[in-house]
This record gives sequence, structure tokens and C-alpha cells, in this order.
Amino acid sequence: MIMFRACAWLAPLSLCGCAASLLAPQPATTLYRLEGAAPLPVATDGAVVVRQTVRLTVNFATGIDGDRLLTVRGRQAMYLKGARWIAPAPDLFSKAVEYGFARHAPEIMIVTATDRARNASRILDVRIDHFEAAYSASANADAPPTVTLNGEARLLRANGTLVASWRVASEAHAGRNNVGAIVDAFGLATDACIDQLANEAASRIMAAPS
Repeated sequence: MIMFRACAWLAPLSLCGCAASLLAPQPATTLYRLEGAAPLPVATDGAVVVRQTVRLTVNFATGIDGDRLLTVRGRQAMYLKGARWIAPAPDLFSKAVEYGFARHAPEIMIVTATDRARNASRILDVRIDHFEAAYSASANADAPPTVTLNGEARLLRANGTLVASWRVASEAHAGRNNVGAIVDAFGLATDACIDQLANEAASRIMAAPS
């Protein structure tokens, strides 16, 4: 399971009113990173034969493409105060996709650097539209949010022609209404999305003719 881990200790915060205490100014900003609680790829000493090289591009919608954690309640959108990702969310997600393919489809090499992508036979383009902790507008103010992650994946040939497209979506309910539990839910939702994306994309990549 991919988890976002704190780089410094953070006391649990309870919600008061409209997510007020979670969004209130904090003494210091705590950074969270992808630690890779899902198993990291195991070194194979060249035992795995790479059959396809795929260039990955990831784009997040405006408002979730930075290092802040978005929460929503009805029509209101707010960022958690005192908590940020250690890097922009698209960068963390891209690395998680690389690890996901290494676990689920090691015969497919995911590359992001332009110089390494020159020989890619496919392009996997991922657009994430929502990556947020959503509070129910009708629920008790102290009720934990549900993290939702959804978007679209497109598989293209190297020349840009479309092979296939499909929706990706996942969600995870925070166990408690505090920053640590909410960050864990972001990690769980990311885990589920990456597993779905890697399995679906690998199947389509190996099935599609060159």
C-alpha cells in the first residue's frame, strides 16, 4: 500500500465547524511524501525481459496540480493548513505509477525523461480531474471525509494515434477526521487507482499490435 508519510511529527487535529480546525493556521508546515508502503519492486538482476517501453505523461487539473491537499464540502473548496506534499502531486503520482508497473507488469518499462522516451513504442497519458478529501454536506461536522481520485487514461502509439481510453477512479474513507488519517486515505485511494491503472494499461499494451 502506498502511504503518504509525515516527515515530522504532527498532532492530530479534530474538525470543528466547517473543517475549521483542520484548516486553521498551524505553527509549522508538515510535509508528506510517498514512502512506498506498497512493496517496492524487487531487483531481478536482468531476469525480466522488457517487451515494451512506454512513455508516461501525467497531468492534474488546476487546483490539485501543486503540493497542497484539497478538501471540499459542497461548493466550498479549501486547502489543509500546515500540511503539504513534499513535491507536486503529479510528480508523486508519476513515481507511484512507475512502481505500480514494476510490481504488476515488470515486462513493461515506464519512462518519463525525454531522453529515455525516444524509443518508447507507446504513450500512456493520464489526466487526473479530482484528487480531494470530500466532506458530506449533510453529515455531522466531525464526520471524516472520503478521498476521491478520478480521471482518464489514454494509450497512444508513438505517432500519437489513439489505441484506447478508459476512466480511472478510486476512493478511500478516512478512518478519523484528523490530518494523519486523511493523508492515509489519500494514500489508499492512490494505491487503488495505481493498481487499476497498471493492470488495465498492461493488458491493453500487450494486446494492441504495434
